Amino acid sequence: MTHLIRLRGRLLISEICGETDVKEQVLLEDLRRVLTNSYREFGVQAFGLEFDGRRGWSMISSSCVGILAGEVVTIVLESRIEGLTTEKLLAMAQLTGGSGYRISESTVLAGIQVDGEYSQTDLLGLSLVDSCIAIRRAGRHFTFVSEISRTVPLRGEIDIQESIQTGTLRPPVTRPDVQSFATPVNKFILGALSVARDKSRLAEARDVLDQELELWGADIPSTQSTSSSRPRTVTDLTLAYPRDDYRRALSLASAIHLDLSLDMLDGENRFREVLIDVDRLFEEFCQMSLLRLLASKIFTVSVQKEMQHPSTPQLRGFIKPDMVVTNTKTRKTLVLDLKNKYSQIEPGSEPSLSNPDVFQISYYTLALDCQYAFLVYPAVGTKLSFPIKKSESKRSYEQKIAEFHRSRSKSEPLLALGKNKIRLVPYQVEMGGSLFSTEESLATLATYIDHVLS
Repeated sequence: MTHLIRLRGRLLISEICGETDVKEQVLLEDLRRVLTNSYREFGVQAFGLEFDGRRGWSMISSSCVGILAGEVVTIVLESRIEGLTTEKLLAMAQLTGGSGYRISESTVLAGIQVDGEYSQTDLLGLSLVDSCIAIRRAGRHFTFVSEISRTVPLRGEIDIQESIQTGTLRPPVTRPDVQSFATPVNKFILGALSVARDKSRLAEARDVLDQELELWGADIPSTQSTSSSRPRTVTDLTLAYPRDDYRRALSLASAIHLDLSLDMLDGENRFREVLIDVDRLFEEFCQMSLLRLLASKIFTVSVQKEMQHPSTPQLRGFIKPDMVVTNTKTRKTLVLDLKNKYSQIEPGSEPSLSNPDVFQISYYTLALDCQYAFLVYPAVGTKLSFPIKKSESKRSYEQKIAEFHRSRSKSEPLLALGKNKIRLVPYQVEMGGSLFSTEESLATLATYIDHVLS
């Protein structure tokens, strides 16, 4: 029997033993095995084991969120930020498409969660739509072979793109190859679209799924019998040299048919082992969003660009600021450093600036001869953010900006380093709440950057 353990903060091994009747030595050996396997699979230490002479052994959560499996226990790693759900973090990781998360080959227990901002079927359904669009854009010139030999395992990843926010579809390709479209595998995908449409709670999701069902259904005769004619599981389908977009679509279709969830809860279904590095994800998501928000016609933005030290003789090595933003018209520049210390943030609190943070950003700013340095931290319940102009008049908006500066005057110190003066700007990005609230918070940061560099 495998026991489920939820880890947020610190958890005493003796307490787990008392609840599960597992001997401490057996549990510790299993936890060390989980740590070893997860590091080999993901390259990240998912949690820590610590011995205290008074309390004994304990597990301590790291910056990782997800689910890991051993022989004795299955561990659900939860964020130490209240309200930051695994569902939201996985959606953010899919949007970045970066290295902040991995899905392994092994499967572990998972359950069904439909009470979040987006239900699991909404997320899977919209992701499946994106996969179907990718197939349409690439054309339909493909051949599926139902054979056991020379096949590769069906596996994929959930790819959530702009459909979640916009509910729009890209146009299908012209002159499709209809003949190869009405295959069993396509009926399986069509069946998944139908299931997602029936279970979806979001009107935007239903609209998108309706459009895609209409496009796919037009090419597959007898769509009413799709549910009964589809294979029992995706593993019943074998295909030679599958295209990447179909591999992803089949993975999503399988998840929808099997009612798999994006939120890791105890249940009777199976889900692959998942690990998200929240520290890395915070940096990647902020970089991706700011690159999109800062218009290329006005700003030049470099991300993680290696630069030589400003020294004579030349020092070995490089400096690598997270982001450098320049207004091409005013030639003003600022340095932005993303501090992934999410686990230190308490709801409604101000960021605590450490000496290393200040020293590093000051050196970057001096090296690039600019006057503004932004230190960006994640937070929950941010108290103050730069205003975004909505429907108010120009005068009213300028009053909001003036009020923002008055409120920030004490928390934005002016560092005098010799003849140089640097304005240090600590800024908080909202990580609690919905995905929209995080994106809106990053939009306020982009607006503030625009204000400073204008």
